[in-house]
Amino acid sequence: MRFVRRLAAVTALSAAAFGATGLLAAPAASAHPLGNFTINHYDGLMISPGHVRVTYVLDMAEIPTFQQMPSIDANGDGTATPAERQAWAARQARSLAPLLVLTVDGRPVGLSVDCSPSMVFRPGQGGLSILRMVATLDGTLPGSVALAFRDGTYAARIGWK
Repeated sequence: MRFVRRLAAVTALSAAAFGATGLLAAPAASAHPLGNFTINHYDGLMISPGHVRVTYVLDMAEIPTFQQMPSIDANGDGTATPAERQAWAARQARSLAPLLVLTVDGRPVGLSVDCSPSMVFRPGQGGLSILRMVATLDGTLPGSVALAFRDGTYAARIGWK
């Protein structure tokens, strides 16, 4: 009986040590499971009587973020200030808005960029940053209708949509 208890204790201790080693030695999960070349985007539609709000989220992995830096850092000093990030997000939201197509009974609904879009950098892999932009667009809807929505932004790029 004593042998069985000692064997159970050694087995449990070994399993715990093995599990802890696996957790400590496991590589960190990638923030972009499709790779650091992806451009990911999300559209959330909130519909209420007479109104639609589209929340557009853009998430660029490390390489696209690096490629955008010259257009974000307008003065070329190597630092993207809050004002430069805000200006880039506003330009980006205005340029992407026509590619977000909402139709009501087959007719397009105009979507306008609402409050100021925001953009932040987050740490990525290899010392590079990743970019996240959030923009809100609003449109007016008639009464009871059939809606259709299509996001044509970054259609040729891999990433979740």
